[in-house]
Amino acid sequence: SISAGEAHSVFLTSDGEVWTCGAGEHGRNGNGGSSDVLKPEPVTALDDVEIVEAQAGSAFTVTRCSEGLVRVWGRNDQGQLGLGGGLAMDVYALEDLPIIVERDDVPLQATAVAAGHSHVAVVSTDAELLQWGAKLALGPAPHLFEEEGGRVPLPKRVWCGGGYTLVESTDGVLYSFGQGGSKCLGHGDKAREPHPKKVEALSGFSASTVACGFRHA
Repeated sequence: SISAGEAHSVFLTSDGEVWTCGAGEHGRNGNGGSSDVLKPEPVTALDDVEIVEAQAGSAFTVTRCSEGLVRVWGRNDQGQLGLGGGLAMDVYALEDLPIIVERDDVPLQATAVAAGHSHVAVVSTDAELLQWGAKLALGPAPHLFEEEGGRVPLPKRVWCGGGYTLVESTDGVLYSFGQGGSKCLGHGDKAREPHPKKVEALSGFSASTVACGFRHA
């Protein structure tokens, strides 16, 4: 798979290796430095790890390995790496090598990950929808679905745009939440939705693929 950030690219090979290239500022390339990488090079810190999912945000990257562990690197000025810290984020905060995300001092495990401009969404192995970044949460924070027909939907897949998130439930239903100013949430208005809301216009459809732009889906 291939994923493109604002100034770097991430390549996931068929045998689970991650290669990057692009601007080195903010530690984007995950190689322990800030030098630009002109041609794709392997992230050697992941040599002994089988990565199954890799997503580039604006200036950071999030990955998931075969064991479900979530690793991140790059810029962290808005808490997009999910590593905690104080509310007053340092504009120069970064991690130039992959680091494992934890929740309650325990390594977070996930079945799906997605990167937006400055936020991350994941589906945990406990079927929770977690999100962090964008100066709203500095570590994994749950986003709850409203009960429907006596049951609560469970998340399966996630995608992130500029400041919004799309989620597919295990029933194949699509939900969206976040900033809706560009009408990207698909609810027929420009309202911000703090929690997942069903995209009614797509009721009865099951999406085979979903893609998020900065302000459209």
